Amino acid sequence: MFSEDIDKPGILNSNLGMYRIQLGGNDYIKDKEIGLHYQIHRGIGVHQTKANKKGLPLKVSIFIGGPPAHSLRFYQIRREEYLHLYLLSCMKFGLLHIL
Repeated sequence: MFSEDIDKPGILNSNLGMYRIQLGGNDYIKDKEIGLHYQIHRGIGVHQTKANKKGLPLKVSIFIGGPPAHSLRFYQIRREEYLHLYLLSCMKFGLLHIL
């Protein structure tokens, strides 16, 4: 899932992460709502808190499936200021090789 900081949009303040998504059950409206599970003090949780304070919805992009490089990103050290998308782009285009 991808989200951007509502105060500082753009790739430099974005978050790309693997999150548990609940598509059914509970009181979700089918084909209109889903449940997202994440930690409120990191990544998308920080973006959600800022959006809530401004009374704005947090827009996210959800990717289901994708290249294996996406899952490799989650083995690195997690630092909020790290450029996740830059790393994935380098891997995809052969600019970074994992030994």
